[in-house]
Amino acid sequence: LRKYQAAITKSLEEIRGKGYCVSNGELRREVHAVGVPMRRTIDGEILTFNCGVPAFVLKKGQLEEDLGPRLVAMVRNIEAALGIH
Repeated sequence: LRKYQAAITKSLEEIRGKGYCVSNGELRREVHAVGVPMRRTIDGEILTFNCGVPAFVLKKGQLEEDLGPRLVAMVRNIEAALGIH
């Protein structure tokens, strides 16, 4: 866990600021991803949604400018449908 502490801290800051966090190949260099947590637990569980993309098909900035915001919007729509605010 200590080895990933800096990445965890960075991800939590990204979530607080933008609603999502990105992984630019930190765990597997060929896979980049964006993740969004729901703002409330469901039956005590933290639910997260993510989208992983092979690095070779990603365009520069695509995670931050397109996929991240779209995934946040999708999760917020799900929260609204479930009555979670």
